[in-house]
Amino acid sequence: MKRFLKPLPCWGAGQKGKDNGVLISIFADDRQMRFEVGYGLEPYLTDYETRRIQEDDMIPLIKEGDYFHAIQAGISRSIGQIASTPSSEIALEEEKRTF
Repeated sequence: MKRFLKPLPCWGAGQKGKDNGVLISIFADDRQMRFEVGYGLEPYLTDYETRRIQEDDMIPLIKEGDYFHAIQAGISRSIGQIASTPSSEIALEEEKRTF
């Protein structure tokens, strides 16, 4: 798993300069799953929320062997979590980072 995560910075997930990418990884052989959330999204997609997404939405599907729908559920709920954050909060957080 560590060997896999090392090249992540060069993959360029998210928008340049905003550090707002999300990577969801499932390591089936190691029985592990990870969310890598860019600093720009951490206020809206916290460790607690990503853990809830994994436990509530993704792990039940993975136990059935349905990896495709597990990833799809993780993406959908992540987008929903970010979209449910009021735009004014996002703008305020972006403004704080520019100073």
